[in-house]
Amino acid sequence: MSDNTPNAHALPAVVLGVVAAAVGWVSLGSVSAGELLYEDHFNAAGTTAPAPPWKVLEGAATIENGRLHIVSDHANPRVLLDRVFEGDISVAMRLMQAPRCHWSGMVVKDAYWLSVNQQYSSLMLDRRIQHVPSGVAAEDVGKQLGRAPSWQKYLWDPDSFVLRLDCVGQTVRAYLDGKLFLDVQDELMPESGKLMLVGGWGTDVYVDGVTVRRFSDDLLPPKPVPVVSPTLANLKTTLDRQDAIYFDGESAQLTTEWLAQEATPLRLRFNLTDVYGQPAGSVEARTTQETGRTENVTVALSAPRRGLFKVALTAIPAAGPETPQGDLISFSVLPKRLSEQTADEASYFGGHPHWELPEFHYPLARKLGMRWARDHDAIQYTWWTNVQPERGKWRWYDDDIALLRSNGLNLLGEFMWAPEWAATTAPGVAAHARSRQLPQNMDDFRRYVFETVSHYRDSLKYWEVWNEPHYSGFWVGTPEQYVELLSVAYEAAKQANPDCVIVGGGGFALSSLDWVDKALRAGMLKYCDVVSFHYGYAGQPFEKQVEWFTQHLSTLRAMMRDSGGEKPLWNTEAAVYSTSFLDQNRAGYAENDAVYNYREAADAVVRMYVVNLAAGVRKMFYYDALWPRRKGFVESFLSDPVNTRMLELHGGLKPLGVAYATAADLLDGATFVEAIAQAAGIRVYVFQGAGRCVAVCWRNSDRDATEVPLRLPAVGDWERSDVMNVRTPVAASPTLRRMIGRAPTFYIAQGVTVDQFSTAWHRADVRE
Repeated sequence: MSDNTPNAHALPAVVLGVVAAAVGWVSLGSVSAGELLYEDHFNAAGTTAPAPPWKVLEGAATIENGRLHIVSDHANPRVLLDRVFEGDISVAMRLMQAPRCHWSGMVVKDAYWLSVNQQYSSLMLDRRIQHVPSGVAAEDVGKQLGRAPSWQKYLWDPDSFVLRLDCVGQTVRAYLDGKLFLDVQDELMPESGKLMLVGGWGTDVYVDGVTVRRFSDDLLPPKPVPVVSPTLANLKTTLDRQDAIYFDGESAQLTTEWLAQEATPLRLRFNLTDVYGQPAGSVEARTTQETGRTENVTVALSAPRRGLFKVALTAIPAAGPETPQGDLISFSVLPKRLSEQTADEASYFGGHPHWELPEFHYPLARKLGMRWARDHDAIQYTWWTNVQPERGKWRWYDDDIALLRSNGLNLLGEFMWAPEWAATTAPGVAAHARSRQLPQNMDDFRRYVFETVSHYRDSLKYWEVWNEPHYSGFWVGTPEQYVELLSVAYEAAKQANPDCVIVGGGGFALSSLDWVDKALRAGMLKYCDVVSFHYGYAGQPFEKQVEWFTQHLSTLRAMMRDSGGEKPLWNTEAAVYSTSFLDQNRAGYAENDAVYNYREAADAVVRMYVVNLAAGVRKMFYYDALWPRRKGFVESFLSDPVNTRMLELHGGLKPLGVAYATAADLLDGATFVEAIAQAAGIRVYVFQGAGRCVAVCWRNSDRDATEVPLRLPAVGDWERSDVMNVRTPVAASPTLRRMIGRAPTFYIAQGVTVDQFSTAWHRADVRE
């Protein structure tokens, strides 16, 4: 994945030689304690130069409509606040347009450089001492104190956020939108110093709300609620299904075991909670214990409805207080019909189920309504390095692909990576880059494609050429060289199977249309039947996200028309960030109003699919569906609680996985009809399916905004569904009254034409 699709392998906040923290959350409006030492909102009317105590040392800066605009071309801009601040201070500013620049930020006390860096996708804290005390080693003059990777995924709006730095005693703390990310100790803390706004070459940012306060403890974020630690020794819980997926009316068999510490009777209460935090039932079990013996209890759990439910345990001894043991596990309830559907090539819904334990991942994908699997990263059956590891030696994965097909999945094959024996030996090419460009002999690549397509002719029809060739992590050649590779793949594949479908573009980022323009000019469209791009929900305010997406997609289509004609578009890699549903796996990231909260992620998956389908995208592949059971995956999951994984550590679904299944159940095979913009930011997307009409609606609003009432004429028989696929009949009446909020809601109507259905939504009356 690249700059524009969430990175599933992002690292957590790290600090070099000190301690990192990613804890606590406060609303920006509450940060008002502490003596105010300086404040500037740049309220000068019109456009003017910043007045003293501001000094522009390098680059250019102007005050424009209440914001300080800092720009530079081939210079590192520096705008100095020429005032000395002493002692313990807290400095904050709102930074806008930061993702469009190499790096930007501020320098506090002439020593601490706090910046958001696009090249390294990190929040970075460096110490650069101007006046070096005696006895300080040269290597300590300039030193990185801390770094928090993937900074954008934590923000509602990376284009407008508050950057803050506290200098307290020998402690330096860095925040993004009030969330503490770096907490380091530095014995070289200067007693006093000035503030400077800084950036790299090509900076074009706006700054507002610069404040400097005397630090007080009131400015600290609240401490996170501690995760419950079990008092039962060696507590382990399993379900009778590894994927923790059950169908309507089925019960989950849960077994809990622990090492008894005393010989006393024990009562256990298992509590179910849904994704909205609402109780969903409980079951109790009684048992006796023998000291030193591994005890176990099995109970049957029945959910009252569809959706996702976590199980928490409370231990109740014969004498003494009840002791919560925390969350144990979660399980989902889905409609069985999703698992009974066949491999429909017309399906919109794809993903990246993993080729490790295919007997687990492929049936799970089928149960979700996933009908396409992409052969990249998670699956590698068709990579050149695997198909032909040595010249003349061929390796095929017929049984694995047959298992995939038997689970109702179509495979999008991928031509990828040059094996060592075929990679270029051109001078000056680094060893790690040899597999990422044109091979030494294109005839070797041509034969690999021909033999692979020929071998899988009866089971595999669709082929994507490379992955993200705009990004040097996968391709170091030019756009023109990629088109050369594509042309060879196209000709060899069509020779092997004239009915095969070649997907060109490799999933370029929509933010890299300059690369696409060069590829189009080199003739890319002549050598593909479909064009693929990568784009996921990156966390900006949703209206801004949709506008950016639709504009870039429109530009891409115009570029294709100028180059010979439009091709169908597939989004072969898309994802959203999410925490776990289980409290112990989201410690430090448990804020209910965070963009990466599991409920927001479930909503975002539905919005992402709806908007792509409304924009005419033919298929979308979620990245990824991996059970992180192997040690390296487990460590990655635990060290980075905010990730794009669809599955929990125990193999069950996160809320976003259930939301994916809901969208597949209600939208797959339906035809998009129109998008309707209503008052109060309400958006309605109308689809027509087999014998029914479906509207997906939500309110594009601030996350703190309340729901608004909507009235619309009643036609046909209606029911409502949330993203957990919980259906509620809508009572028949002349007028339907609904509350619409940020969370997507599905309205399903039968016994009505699509014209009647759309007209009802056009006539809806919104009352704020």
